[in-house]
Amino acid sequence: MAAKAEMSQSDWSRMERGVSNAADHVPTLRRVARALEVPVHTLIPDEESTVKRRQLLDLTVKAAVGLTAAGTLPTVQAKLGPVVTRDDVELLQTRVDELYARDNLAGGGVVLREAERLYRLAENLLNAGHYPDSLTDSLLSATGTVAGAAAWFAFDSGDRPRADFYAARALTLTEEMCAPDEALLIRVVDLLAFQSMAPGSARVAVRRSARLASLTRRHPSHRLQALVASREAVAAATAGRKDLYDNAIRQAWRELDRSDSADVAREPAWMAFIGEAEIRNLQARGLGFLGEHSSAVELFRETIGTAGVFPRDEASHRAYLTASLIDIGDTRSAVQEGELVLDILAGRTASPRLLTALMPLRRAVAAGRDDAACQFRSRFDKLTAREPNAAAASPTSLK
Repeated sequence: MAAKAEMSQSDWSRMERGVSNAADHVPTLRRVARALEVPVHTLIPDEESTVKRRQLLDLTVKAAVGLTAAGTLPTVQAKLGPVVTRDDVELLQTRVDELYARDNLAGGGVVLREAERLYRLAENLLNAGHYPDSLTDSLLSATGTVAGAAAWFAFDSGDRPRADFYAARALTLTEEMCAPDEALLIRVVDLLAFQSMAPGSARVAVRRSARLASLTRRHPSHRLQALVASREAVAAATAGRKDLYDNAIRQAWRELDRSDSADVAREPAWMAFIGEAEIRNLQARGLGFLGEHSSAVELFRETIGTAGVFPRDEASHRAYLTASLIDIGDTRSAVQEGELVLDILAGRTASPRLLTALMPLRRAVAAGRDDAACQFRSRFDKLTAREPNAAAASPTSLK
């Protein structure tokens, strides 16, 4: 590690033990960040982050030592690997929560690479580390949680193959546990259900939403139950079952009305987006699948500007609104909403998935000669060129 950071072993050791302030020197800090394969900002010292920075440094070095030891070092440590503690497992979980918080604000495109690095780190600890059998399930769960998060971030980044890979890894890790992690399984199956909400995927959507409902039947969170019922409603809509859609949406709103602050306190970080705006957004998407586009537009408009909605979710709601506006022939309003989505995506929010959701609007204004159409095409094409995953994704996958 010292060699990778272009430092002497003694300097690295002093920095690792907190004896030296070498990491406070910016050029050194950059070399250390490159050696650890972490962003520079995660190592910047301040009063609140000093302990967290030290923990991340220790954990990353453990994983790196484990990877090296498993391959080459003929020592006792090589046979045992790095010693993994429960604190390390908890730190992995904490890091995932932090990534979800940043994803809610800035989109999966901003945090995917960090999540992938964290997954490699966790897998190294899992496979090369030394820990008691009593910690195995906890470490499997933490590694699977990282994989599940990476799957979502990859999906939001428009990279379906990578999303499928991490989702499969998360499911595999749950199967390796003596006592499977139900919360992790719910997270991954919910992502798979969300992915299947697309034209031509009715059977898949129905199967996955039914599986999600079976997993959560006794779950105490009313907000989660509201989300699951909404997923079932959209799945029913993709199959053209208006009766099942109506029943599921009514159930979703009943569950949401029963939720309270106690729900939020005990829920995992990935569920932070669930609320009135999200349920209404899914209700509107279902109406779109049923061909009731005018009603869908009205509901989508009600979600816009809701207090407490994360920037990426605000962009998501507006992107889906543009598709419904095109369906009713209101291209001018669709362009106006599309411009607002581009404003968000051109800032600090990176979500190629939502650029894909604007593809129908891009096609609708392909031949337009008015200033608004030309401006939208120009801005959209520039952003798409910057996000190749958006250009490669299916335009219908998130209609």
